[in-house]
Amino acid sequence: MSCGPRSQRYRLLANLGRLINDSLDVRQVFGRAAEEVHQLLGCDRVSLVLVEPQDRTRRGFAVEFGDRAREVEIPVQTLADSAAEWVLANRQARIARHLDQARPFAEDRKLHARGAYRAYVYLPLVCRDGVVGIWGLATQPRRRAGRLGPGALARAVERAGNRSRQCGRV
Repeated sequence: MSCGPRSQRYRLLANLGRLINDSLDVRQVFGRAAEEVHQLLGCDRVSLVLVEPQDRTRRGFAVEFGDRAREVEIPVQTLADSAAEWVLANRQARIARHLDQARPFAEDRKLHARGAYRAYVYLPLVCRDGVVGIWGLATQPRRRAGRLGPGALARAVERAGNRSRQCGRV
């Protein structure tokens, strides 16, 4: 018997809660969480960008899923003119559906050139009314049967963002 989308989302949230409680090592928690998200959504890259607003910098790490999972270090970079800066300023998700057509930010150009990613979603991580980081999901051009594409993912993020704004918090 197959589980419905609500059941899958609940299971993902429960698993992520357990992962966070099991370890204080950010990289370990992130790696396990990225695998869970990859399994559920079928995204090809999951990233976590941590922001240092006082230094106007960002850094982080990602897991790229191909034949096998591969960890990627995101070195310290400036926030200036980046999609990360836009997410921080607007406190809302940035959805880039067609990186091959419009790439206004450095991340857009890097993701498209590097792995030929076609789309990504950057979600702000809010803590105590401030954005502390960004959770990113990206997909590659190839279409996998039974996987969630960027359009459906973007629509889900937009619905969640609309609900959050209605409650007064993003």
